[in-house]
Amino acid sequence: MKAYSKYELFQNKDKPTRYVLKNVYGIDILQDVLDVYKTGLHAGKRHLGFAKSGSEKAAKKYEKSLLGKRNITGLTFGLKHPNKAWGDFGNDCILLEFSDNGQSMTLYFIKGHQNTQKADIQEWLDGELLEAIDSELLPLNKKAVN
Repeated sequence: MKAYSKYELFQNKDKPTRYVLKNVYGIDILQDVLDVYKTGLHAGKRHLGFAKSGSEKAAKKYEKSLLGKRNITGLTFGLKHPNKAWGDFGNDCILLEFSDNGQSMTLYFIKGHQNTQKADIQEWLDGELLEAIDSELLPLNKKAVN
């Protein structure tokens, strides 16, 4: 699998369910979806967050909603791999990975893989690396960060 977009975010210490955008690689498909802080330490910076959206299912996985200006998607977290999650965004697959301490996260978007095979997701959960993104680091949206 090869990602066409990669987002790196860090945790907002004041609001631990919120993550602030640090870098975007590839296509910035969430440009109009991420919310923007209006005040405070991160004023003008884009961010997203999480909200509980379901209950544990047979003690094997649980779901949370990924939020920007609106609900972006539901993500499934497996209890065996608590730092990784997957979901969909339109026709694309989203793969999310938290750092071990939960203070940063990376989102990957895989084009046209809305119905990514369970075997592909399982390989990623088990440690298979995604192919590198061709594009360079994108400058953050100046309108949003100034």
